Amino acid sequence: MQKIFGTDGIRCIVNQEPMTAETCLKIAKTTGYLLSVDKQKGKRRVVISKDTRLSGYLFEPLLTAGFISMGMDVILVGPLPTPALPMLIKSLRADMGVMITASHNPPQYNGIKPVASDGVEISREDEQKIEQIFDEQSWIKADTFGKTFEEINVISTYIDGIVSLLDIDMIKDKKFKVCLDLGNGAQSVTAKKLCEELGCEVFT
Repeated sequence: MQKIFGTDGIRCIVNQEPMTAETCLKIAKTTGYLLSVDKQKGKRRVVISKDTRLSGYLFEPLLTAGFISMGMDVILVGPLPTPALPMLIKSLRADMGVMITASHNPPQYNGIKPVASDGVEISREDEQKIEQIFDEQSWIKADTFGKTFEEINVISTYIDGIVSLLDIDMIKDKKFKVCLDLGNGAQSVTAKKLCEELGCEVFT
């Protein structure tokens, strides 16, 4: 059985195995096949997000093509922090999500982090099933193909979700001054707006 998953999804230097274009496409097809085994649940939906690495623009269309070829609908939400994905999986009623990220690793790395419908990373058992199907290539045929959608309100959905958990009046009364060093990371699309929603004076 080919070893694809590590301790936290799939992660390595871009264009080295398993983060090559060919393997990325096959991983999406394999995962799509695994989800489509239960035909009674109808067409499945997957949310794909990414961090701000340039190589995300390589892997996003590959994953999209793989899932669509296996009959799944794909919802693209663009660059977002990783914690936004579980929230969006639930709010968009998706069956799973995929985060394209290598977390703290240097820019030459990237990775794939599959997340189940409950917002938790897929189990080791499911990872082993994907690796087994990947080797057997029994996923190669599908009865239909899916579609792609772009969801444009995801940043406000994520921020509203966070704000709903907080005591807004108490925070606004503090009149915080906040300095953000966003470092070109995924939080650069959300952190400033979130702090402003909380009534903070923000310096970036």
